[in-house]
Amino acid sequence: MRRLLAYGLIFFGLFLMSTADTHAAERWQVRVCNTEKPYTPSRVASMIRCATDRWGGDTGKVMYMGQCESGLDEGERANPPYVGVFQYHPDTWQSAAERLWNPNWGRRHVNVPAITNGRAQVLVTVRFTLHGDYGPWDDGRCA
Repeated sequence: MRRLLAYGLIFFGLFLMSTADTHAAERWQVRVCNTEKPYTPSRVASMIRCATDRWGGDTGKVMYMGQCESGLDEGERANPPYVGVFQYHPDTWQSAAERLWNPNWGRRHVNVPAITNGRAQVLVTVRFTLHGDYGPWDDGRCA
């Protein structure tokens, strides 16, 4: 009887540990490279470092792209219709975000986040550049 009780307690403990690990992983997944709002230039820079640390890529190059396009300002709209940290055109954003955004990264689990979301622009852009494709920034100049 004691042996049965011991096995039951071990099984129950393992079940609780596996459940806790699952929930912790889900919480962490939602918070991939998250920071407090507003996404100031220094917070955007932190997200760029986080994303390149997580997936690889050239932190300096991505940082340069954001500085060049907007000064790392998620609210930049000086050159309509281009928007945000990396000055995406709405059509380009739709296409890139559909391919590279993970719905589990946002609280609302949307398939394509708003073009004005600085964090989303950082995560999508870092993943975009992983294949060495820097689009209009390939030559090292501001687009």
